Amino acid sequence: EKEKDAKKYVRTGTRQTNGQPTERKRKENPTKATVISEIARFLTENGYDSVEITNKERQIALKVGENAFELTLVQKRQPKK
Repeated sequence: EKEKDAKKYVRTGTRQTNGQPTERKRKENPTKATVISEIARFLTENGYDSVEITNKERQIALKVGENAFELTLVQKRQPKK
């Protein structure tokens, strides 16, 4: 029973503390948000159609003619010393 509950909370992104589920908060990343908005602005200024930020810190969707594209920004972790 407990294992079943634990699996359910793992899939939903919640943690259980003292029997009560709690939502995990995502940290805002203003650097990634700025990079995404600058790339979107660049694409729009250079004639690409339907440029849309689908996730403000991660993805941009756009169309080139009849083809749809999606750009995903990934930030790498600092290398361990």
